[in-house]
Amino acid sequence: FGTIEDDDPLLTVNSTFDKIDLAPGDGVVDTGTMHEITLRAAIMEANAIGGPDAIVLPAGTYWLTIPGTGEDAAAKGDLDIAQGGLTITGAGAGSTVIDAAGLDRVFHILPGAVLTLNGVTIRSGRMRRWFYRVASVIMIATGVWFVVEGW
Repeated sequence: FGTIEDDDPLLTVNSTFDKIDLAPGDGVVDTGTMHEITLRAAIMEANAIGGPDAIVLPAGTYWLTIPGTGEDAAAKGDLDIAQGGLTITGAGAGSTVIDAAGLDRVFHILPGAVLTLNGVTIRSGRMRRWFYRVASVIMIATGVWFVVEGW
């Protein structure tokens, strides 16, 4: 299991599978597989804990495979960024990819949240309505900060 604490808010993802955290908010990333930390589970735990957190994504393609819409807890569909500041750092845009496989957007950044992406390619988000055309990969709520570094 991976733990997230206020004095060490860093999680390193070690699985490209798309699995949820079984108990968000307990300080432990638990997908049901010992020592496995997935991107979705890490985001769910970071959302539940709040505060500034950082997630490291090694090289690989992280496919979003859990279908669903209409929730803001990152449990299905897009990866909801719910609160606090979250930084996701990949191994480089050419080697670290988050792919929504056309199921939904990749990210949904909610009010009060800040997302910073470094060294990551995001692709294959799906728009649900014509007015999301510009944000088919990332939906940003009013009053939200979104930062892309290293262009």
